[in-house]
Amino acid sequence: MSREYITRTYPNTKLDIQTSFGVNFITNIFLVDYAIHDLAVMSEWVQDFSKKLPNKVKQNLELLRTVFAHGAILREFYMMKASENHSDWNEFINWWRDLTLDEITKLITYGIQENLNYYYENLAPIPKVEKRLKGLNRSKLNIEEEDTNTNNTALKAVLESWSVEDVEKHIVFFKNPKLIQEKCIELFEGSWNNGFEEFWNKSKELITNLDSTDISRKFKKNEDAIYSITNLFPDTTDISMINRAQKIIFIPTLNLERSLSLFNENNTLYVLFEPLETLSEIKTRSNHNQKSENKILVDAYPAFEGLGDKTRLQILLLLSQNRELFAQQIVKALSMNQSMVSRHLRQLQESNLISIRQEGNTKFYSINKTSLRKVMDFLNIIAK
Repeated sequence: MSREYITRTYPNTKLDIQTSFGVNFITNIFLVDYAIHDLAVMSEWVQDFSKKLPNKVKQNLELLRTVFAHGAILREFYMMKASENHSDWNEFINWWRDLTLDEITKLITYGIQENLNYYYENLAPIPKVEKRLKGLNRSKLNIEEEDTNTNNTALKAVLESWSVEDVEKHIVFFKNPKLIQEKCIELFEGSWNNGFEEFWNKSKELITNLDSTDISRKFKKNEDAIYSITNLFPDTTDISMINRAQKIIFIPTLNLERSLSLFNENNTLYVLFEPLETLSEIKTRSNHNQKSENKILVDAYPAFEGLGDKTRLQILLLLSQNRELFAQQIVKALSMNQSMVSRHLRQLQESNLISIRQEGNTKFYSINKTSLRKVMDFLNIIAK
């Protein structure tokens, strides 16, 4: 039997809060992609905004969304490379215009690299992709030392993992850094000029005038700091990474509602969240204490409707024991017919108790922990 004589401890984490127009802007493009493809329930503003965007803007987003993962890669690259937090549109768009073609090439390679990492770590094997990746040396897929043959093979695999129909057309597109830069800027300008400028000018004070007194407090664990500042519980799968971060930077971000978005870079954890003050000002206008409880009631009610059936409880219990499942796996595990499972999955989706991630023609279902926490918040109120 081996003994551990040295135990790792948590770092003395530094906390900070920063405001970033750029992070807000690209995050909302990310949310628009989710809304367009019905990947999650977005805020009312995001849903309306996504419907009103011109087709040309949506077409640019459709071209870029694969390698750049809905827009998340654009945001991460920006957060890693921008030397300062841009406070307005002009600073932000000029930064993108000033990028060299070599830097755009690194952006593309980073997108390929991160897509492959996500595929290996989170997705079930796809035969076509597995065949493509056979013999690929992932260590050669390096941003600083580009290997053309390796990157081309990896790019094809990434596009196939996204079920892209015309792979060769997209390969030509992503091998042209100048065109990529132009399409990114067109996407940004189209989003800004067709609604985001007006929204930002009306809403920016909600996140730029935050009281940061809580940032100076000491917390036993980083997860406690996140809950105290955002009033949201991080996903349990992220707890270890959160508690090991040496620095946490909170970035108030509009339209995230009761979701967190995390990005870890060199032991610095960026936590994107929508402040409670923002939600309360936008969504309610009455007494603070009463409106908080009323909001919890409104948020929890659809979930209770979804929970009111034995079969749906069985499905939720099964999903809680697995990261995610597709419908046929649920049918087999519960020995039920397909139509019954589909009907209850639809009800669970309408109650916002499950999340759906689509890969090609397959939908993967998982627990929506945010909605379950709303139920817990309501039960805590009535149990006082």
